[in-house]
Amino acid sequence: MELYFEYLSLGEDIPQPDTLEFYDTLEEAAGSEFFPYFLELDKRTDKKVLEVMKKIDDTREYGMRVGSSMHGGEPAKIYIEMFNSKQPELREYFQLVEYQDGRRRYTATHESCFMQLEMGQELYEAYFGPKREPEYYIDTDKNEFTGARVRYRFIFHMMQVMLHEHVMKTGGFVEIDPGTVSEEKVEFLVEQGVIHHMEGDEQAAVPCFREAVQLLEKQGIQEKMTVYLCTCQKIAMSLERLDDPEAEAWWKKIYALREEAADETAASCVAEAVMSFYRQARQNNEDAKAKKYLREVLELMQEQQALEEDWETQFEVHLGYAYLMEEEDLEESLREYRKAIHIARDHHLEQVRYCAKAVETAYNNYAWVLWNKCGSEEAILYYGRAIELLESYLFTGIIDKEAVYHELRHVGSALNRLYLDTNHLQESERLKERLAENGVAPDERPAQN
Repeated sequence: MELYFEYLSLGEDIPQPDTLEFYDTLEEAAGSEFFPYFLELDKRTDKKVLEVMKKIDDTREYGMRVGSSMHGGEPAKIYIEMFNSKQPELREYFQLVEYQDGRRRYTATHESCFMQLEMGQELYEAYFGPKREPEYYIDTDKNEFTGARVRYRFIFHMMQVMLHEHVMKTGGFVEIDPGTVSEEKVEFLVEQGVIHHMEGDEQAAVPCFREAVQLLEKQGIQEKMTVYLCTCQKIAMSLERLDDPEAEAWWKKIYALREEAADETAASCVAEAVMSFYRQARQNNEDAKAKKYLREVLELMQEQQALEEDWETQFEVHLGYAYLMEEEDLEESLREYRKAIHIARDHHLEQVRYCAKAVETAYNNYAWVLWNKCGSEEAILYYGRAIELLESYLFTGIIDKEAVYHELRHVGSALNRLYLDTNHLQESERLKERLAENGVAPDERPAQN
């Protein structure tokens, strides 16, 4: 037993020692003149143990417990333990331990570990016997949970922020870098916002993203430009879903930093901003502006690999540019239509609800250009593919049925006119029968001689 007397004052009636004595047991210390001090220490230890024992394996009434410990030769550590109060039936406890040497330990288990952390293994086993093997246990020194366990990553990230903020506020023997805490809080806020977004709660997501942006601006955004642009993008997209006109200001903020976009991810954020301007221009029938914005996006895609895995947006870019270039550069328009169709086909975008109609439009428009601008009967193949897609949409329900019937009549009429103009009369009759099976009839028009 080691006793540093300067840390213990028992009152003026007991002499204050100025030396240090070592005993292995309390019985051995009975003959020492400092025995009262050893008795008092033993009482205090017992009191502490009894207090903790009353709450064994249960932190539910607290929700969260923060503590620190220094036991024997173990490195000093601070810890936070949290009970899964949102799903108490799971009886889950989460512990995050941060050691003085910078190591971390992440644990999820079916029993509380706070007593072991408070008392140390030796004292814990002296009172409770050998540690039980928990029925449920995840233990790792890295916050890298994937798949079904990805929720633990968010929980531990939140606990890390809370623990560090607690230490910075109250002090502790583990030093915490304020910059590190701020960075972790940014990541936590972004993760929290993303979770709200995935739950469809944009009203809750936006404040999380805003706070993350404010912290990044305090830190200085130059070294964190990609994170900053991505977070601004998340705000803009959430505001768009809320039909909030403030979204435009956030897209402009991103666009103003386009020269600072140094990697593919940052360039993709800028590309998304430009796409928002393009959509607005198309809505306002400002074709010249729309064309300008799409050229910018195409440059970002070619020079900085922006939108590299965003096939839906890539498809929209090529399809929109193909349409806008029909009068200006026919060859360019045809190339862009082919690119759009290849992306849609390779990545099955006809199965994506908000892309399905545009995919059919790509085939239909390309066929129209092939026949009306180039006189190529290859258009028959693409009109046919557009009709096949529309027929499939009638069964999948991915597009409103009335809209499908309207488009089926439109495309069917165009293909029927092509058959008549090229004297494919049998094909025209078969097409009419096919359309009739779906309750649609093409516009009638006599064949050209």
